[in-house]
Amino acid sequence: MYMLDKNVFCSSPWLHVRLSYRGYYYPCRWGDRNFYNTQSLLNLSDTSLLDYVNSEQMVALRNQLLTGIKPTGCHGCYYEESFGKMSGRTKQLYRSKLNDTFNFEDSPHYKLFEYSQQNAGLTNVLPIDLQIEIENTCNSACIMCHPSLSSRLKSDYVKLHQIDPITFMQPIEFKCWAANPVLLQKFINDLKEVPSTEYIHLLGGETLYVESFYTICEALIEADLAKNIILGTTTNGTVYSERLEKIIPEFKGFHLGLSIESSNPLNDYVRYPSDINKVKEIFVKFVALREKFDSLHLELRITPNIFSIFYLDEMIQYMCDNNITAESCNILRNPSCLRMELLPDDLKDIAVRKLKAVVFKNFLGRVPQNPNTRNPNLTRDIISNVAYGYIDFLEGMTPPDDVEAERGKLVKFLKGFESLRGNTILDYAPEYADFLNAYGYSS
Repeated sequence: MYMLDKNVFCSSPWLHVRLSYRGYYYPCRWGDRNFYNTQSLLNLSDTSLLDYVNSEQMVALRNQLLTGIKPTGCHGCYYEESFGKMSGRTKQLYRSKLNDTFNFEDSPHYKLFEYSQQNAGLTNVLPIDLQIEIENTCNSACIMCHPSLSSRLKSDYVKLHQIDPITFMQPIEFKCWAANPVLLQKFINDLKEVPSTEYIHLLGGETLYVESFYTICEALIEADLAKNIILGTTTNGTVYSERLEKIIPEFKGFHLGLSIESSNPLNDYVRYPSDINKVKEIFVKFVALREKFDSLHLELRITPNIFSIFYLDEMIQYMCDNNITAESCNILRNPSCLRMELLPDDLKDIAVRKLKAVVFKNFLGRVPQNPNTRNPNLTRDIISNVAYGYIDFLEGMTPPDDVEAERGKLVKFLKGFESLRGNTILDYAPEYADFLNAYGYSS
């Protein structure tokens, strides 16, 4: 097997498959959805999970990676790595033990890559990692979310598009596949044909709201597959379901992510109509479950934006105080006007100073990056990685070419939502007054 490019290669297409809310397959949870939407997509309604593994799309992607061609849909990972941030690609390389020496023959997946290289990109294995997006029913309308991913946000966008069709897109009408009993059963049947599955991440909407989440979990338990599977899901912290208490111990492991952007009331603005005090109360219930079930892992899931990055130091302190890690999702790219790269220098410098102060206060030194964010023995190391990762990003980021236009769009974006909600960002982030007013916020 010839030497592959360590700056390009990723093992994800040999290990992983993603299924979207509309029932379309994608080759990666981290890939650019917009790019893949321009291609011919296969759907659960007419293609089985097994058939997709060796589909034209997957075969083409493996061949690109095997021949050192950077796939267009993977630019997000390469961008994050340019700041030293751990990307999805990096995590997969760790899984394949290719992170340090990049010696393919030492990888436990070497035979998989070799087979594909000798067989025009085909693979002879089944995926072990699935990201399954089930339904978009959600009680939150987070400003950085896409309207197709939240039923409540979608209703906001319908109104906002009528007010400002340039700033706010017209939501696409579609029915989530998991709301169709026939497709739901087909998917469950497909899962039973993939006994290699080690990890399944089920996403909403708010998964703890939707019945299909429980249907899938209970089907895996009934089929005696749950005992070999680690199941993950994410909640916005506004819902607690006692049904989890019966489901959690049946799985080999259960990973529950709590989506939160700030430990202060800014979270209520960003993840409207959240109440941070109630979120913290529900979080206490989840912590109690963690004490009851050793298989339950809790972590915060954060996606810093132009506002929440300013208060990330408080989140780092919250992690230290509660002995909980956070998994940083991809660097926010959409909505483009919420990108951290639009932050003015004065606010950026303060954010960096505050982050450096909190790592100093908690004696968080720089440590090697480790993708195993769920190892309870590495809690402080993971917190350090998150903190220093954003320090490095803030210090290394550069404003985009359209920074002025995007800052103007930000004001229109905020004012649009605030016209529906009767709130103002300056009640939650008063430090931004001069910045936003310079772009017409107060006029």
